[in-house]
Amino acid sequence: MRARALMVLGTASHVGKSRLVTALCRLLRDAGLAVAPFKAQNMALNAYVTREGGEMGYAQAVQAWAAGLEPTVDMNPVLLKPTGDRRSQLILRGRPAGFYESSDFVADTPRRRAAWAAITEAYDRLAARYEVIVLEGAGSPVELNLMAHDLANGAIARHAGAALLLAADIDRGGVFASVVGTVQLLPPDLRRRLAGVILNKFRGDPGLFDEGRRLLERQAATPVLGVVPYWAGHLPEEDGVALEGLRSRPRSGTLRLGVVRWPHVANFTDFDPFFWEPGVTVEFLGPPPWPADLAALILPGTKNTPDDLAWAWETGTASAVRRWAVAGRPVVGICGGLQMLGQAVADPGHTESARWETVPGLDLLPLSTVLTPTKTTVRARGICRLPGLEGLSVAGYELHAGQSRLEGPPAFVLDDPARPDGTWRAQVWGTYLHGCFDAPAFRRAWLRRLGWRPDGPAATVEEAIREWAEVVRRHVAFDRILELVAS
Repeated sequence: MRARALMVLGTASHVGKSRLVTALCRLLRDAGLAVAPFKAQNMALNAYVTREGGEMGYAQAVQAWAAGLEPTVDMNPVLLKPTGDRRSQLILRGRPAGFYESSDFVADTPRRRAAWAAITEAYDRLAARYEVIVLEGAGSPVELNLMAHDLANGAIARHAGAALLLAADIDRGGVFASVVGTVQLLPPDLRRRLAGVILNKFRGDPGLFDEGRRLLERQAATPVLGVVPYWAGHLPEEDGVALEGLRSRPRSGTLRLGVVRWPHVANFTDFDPFFWEPGVTVEFLGPPPWPADLAALILPGTKNTPDDLAWAWETGTASAVRRWAVAGRPVVGICGGLQMLGQAVADPGHTESARWETVPGLDLLPLSTVLTPTKTTVRARGICRLPGLEGLSVAGYELHAGQSRLEGPPAFVLDDPARPDGTWRAQVWGTYLHGCFDAPAFRRAWLRRLGWRPDGPAATVEEAIREWAEVVRRHVAFDRILELVAS
C-alpha cells in the first residue's frame, strides 16, 4: 500500500517548515502511525552522515529522530551545498556527484533529470514502507520564474498526491500579503490540494488575532488550522539563514563561547549541545573586535576552506585568532576550522575554491592540508587524548574533502579502523570529528576546564523535539490534520 502524503509548503524560506515537519512527525508517530519525513531537494550546509556513510540534510535527520527512525539518504535524496554565489556541490543519493550550476535550476539538463529520478525513486521506496510521509517544501512554491523546473515543491507534491499545508511566519510581518499572494499564485491543481494555513512564531496573546484569522481565511479562501506561538526553545537549524538572529539566551554570569561565522559556515549544528547546557551562552561572531570575556573561541566547519581562510586574513579575523592563541586563550577548530589552524590549505584542483590554490594557515597547529575530490564521510567513535581529558569517549562523524598531514599528538584516537584524529598544542586543538560535543562527559569536562560550573542537567535534542511537538499540538487543529492522512 502506498503511503498517504502530507506536505508543508512555505510562503518563503525560514518560516518554520522544517520545525513544523519535525513536530508533525512526532505527533503522527505518537498517534500510532508509521511516519517518515522527506525533503526532495535541500540547499543547506548543515549535513549529517548516515550509518552507511551517506550525506543528507541535518534537518531531515532531526525529523527522522522525531519519527523514531534512523536517518537515511532516501529522506533527502538531493542535497545542494553552496560553494559560491552560482555553484553548489551536488550530493545525489548521499554521494558527491559534481557541481550544480545556477543554470541547472532553470533548464531541462541531464543533472536535473538525474536529480528527479533520484527524488522519485527515494520517495517511492519510503512510500512503500511507511503509512504516512510528511514532505517539506523548499523556499516558496510560487517563484514564477522557477516553477516550471522546481523539483522540491509542486512536482513532488503531485508525484506523492500530497495534501498541502502552507506555513507562514507571522513574526516577520506581512503575513496577509504573503499567505494570500502565495495561495493566489499556486497552480489551480495545487490550490485544490491546499487543506489549510499554519501561522508560525506568533508573539503575544493569540486571541488578539481572532479577527485577523477570520479576515485571512476569507481573503485566502483557506482555513487557518493553527496559530503557533513563538517558541524560545532550540532545535538544530537547517542552514545559515538562521544565523542572522541565532544565539543562545544570554544569562548573567554564564560561560560565553564564541563561534566564528565564516561566509560559508557549515555544520554549526556541532554546537547545539551548548544551547541545551545551563549556564552556557553561544554567540556567532563576525570579524573582530569580539567580546573580551569569551571563555573560548571556536572555528567551525566551512564548505569552502580556502575562500573563508582568505576572508579571515582580509578581515583581520585570522590575526585576531592568532593574538587570542598567543595570549594563552583556548581556541578549537572543527573540520575546516582544524584545517585553518595548520600551516597551509592547498586546493590544487580547485575542489572547493575557484579562486585559490594555496592559502597560508594560522600556523597554530602542526599540520597541513591538501584538498582533493576524494571525500571522507564516515561515522566514528574514539577516545580523547587532550591533556586533562584523556580517556573520555567521543563519537560523531567525519565529513571533509582531502586529507591533513598531522605532525603533533592526536586530539582523539578513533577506532574502526584505529587512526589518530586532529592534534593539539598548548591550549589550541582541533578535530575532524563533527558532533564530538554531543558526548556529555567530554563536553562537560571541557567546559569545566574553561571555568564552567553546572547548575543543572543538560537538555537533549529528544527533549527539545518533545517540547516543540507539544507546543504545536496545543495550537493547531491536529484532529483535522490527522483526518488528512487517515482518509
